[in-house]
Amino acid sequence: MSTAAPTPAVPDPASGRAVLRPDQQTGHGRAVRHLRRAGMRGLYVSACGTGKTLVGVRLAGTLGSRLTLVVVPTLDLIAQTALAWRKDGRAEAMVAVCSMDTRAHPGLAEANVGSTGDAAGLAAALSAVGTGVLPAVTVLCTYDSLDKIEAAQRTGRMVPPFDLAVMDEAHRIAAPLITRRTTHTGARARVRSKAVLITPTGTGTGRVATQAIASGSTRLRPLIAEAARQGLRLAFTVRMPKTGYLHPSGSRTDSPGIRRDVIQRTDHTEERSYGSASTGGFDAADFARRVDAVAGDVTAAVQQWLVETGRIQADAHITHLEIRTWRPR
Repeated sequence: MSTAAPTPAVPDPASGRAVLRPDQQTGHGRAVRHLRRAGMRGLYVSACGTGKTLVGVRLAGTLGSRLTLVVVPTLDLIAQTALAWRKDGRAEAMVAVCSMDTRAHPGLAEANVGSTGDAAGLAAALSAVGTGVLPAVTVLCTYDSLDKIEAAQRTGRMVPPFDLAVMDEAHRIAAPLITRRTTHTGARARVRSKAVLITPTGTGTGRVATQAIASGSTRLRPLIAEAARQGLRLAFTVRMPKTGYLHPSGSRTDSPGIRRDVIQRTDHTEERSYGSASTGGFDAADFARRVDAVAGDVTAAVQQWLVETGRIQADAHITHLEIRTWRPR
């Protein structure tokens, strides 16, 4: 199902939980009516950042799901999703089935989210649901670890089926319902990579190429602004024609402390990285001020720094740009 463009969210002062926006309420209502029928599957299609995770949390509650499976593609999304469920008031037992030890993750440890890769242990927890031992369990799993869920169901224990399974980032499933735009020549347009939201651990990445760079890479501005708000560090990688750089490939003067294997391409461009966790990177707040000073043009801010520090020609043309963020230790 598809939903309309979102309106600003309004917090509920009484409960502290977010109030679903009209578009979320519409999608939630349609999903509930559809999924109340046994054995049904549904597809919730909505733009990035419009609150699909929150709708999933509320679906589990409205449908009365006692045993819920949430599948995501990455470990960062496991942390982000688990904390979002806790923030919305979900207090049931929660376990992550993946390679991550949640005890080493400050946010997940504080939120009492466990982790396991053991099929027998997982089966024991799942089989306890509804017996008076555990009223409910939510399992978070990466797509790569789904085989552990299957193994738990084959241990011989009486593991009940999941009441609700939420498959996040299911782009391949959604693909038949999405029409790709075409260029002026009639060819299918390339899919642009998007600036991702920053995870609870502070990790974020945004990439833009020629088309977005031509308009100032403004899609990266929210990523930088949020990194500045959270006090994060950042680094960036640029790609441009080799003739635009002033220092030789791999020069320590150009990028001190960064690995020397500069990526050279057959089209005579090079990718070079500036800043890293090992060197401390850049203060996101300082960089955000640079971006604001050039009216939000992220490309111009990066190019200005590279010119000021004597790394590129003033007329060099950046063709690709990547911003990375992390939380300093």
